[in-house]
Amino acid sequence: MYRLFLLTLVTLSSAAAADSHQGDRFSLSLGAFITDRDSDTQLDGSAGNGTPVNLEDDLGLDTSDTVFRVDGYVRFSKRHRIDFSVFDLSRTGSRQITRDIQWGDTLYTIDTVVETDIDLEIYKAAYTYSFLESNDSYLGATAGL
Repeated sequence: MYRLFLLTLVTLSSAAAADSHQGDRFSLSLGAFITDRDSDTQLDGSAGNGTPVNLEDDLGLDTSDTVFRVDGYVRFSKRHRIDFSVFDLSRTGSRQITRDIQWGDTLYTIDTVVETDIDLEIYKAAYTYSFLESNDSYLGATAGL
């Protein structure tokens, strides 16, 4: 799992975005989105350049998938809140390859059945401080992991 550090200098949210924050102490949202992926990659080894590989065409990973997502926040005072989000982009596939593939220092020969497992889970946590507020919007700074 990869952890990313993100610093968003200014975040603007409004009641139109369904965040009437004056009375809300917490929020929880469940959702889903459909991915559309076309992933090209290559792993070079000590012997030289690896083979360019399309993960979907060459290794049998799905190009489209429905991903479920959980988002929310907890406001612990008028100007302070913690945001979180979780979703899983992991994929698996199996394919009998139709050409030789040099992957790093390993050669996979034609007709080899290759099992692929990509584990990519996203966990986001952020802190938001609101500088300016009105009844239907706020202006704040957000920092998170």
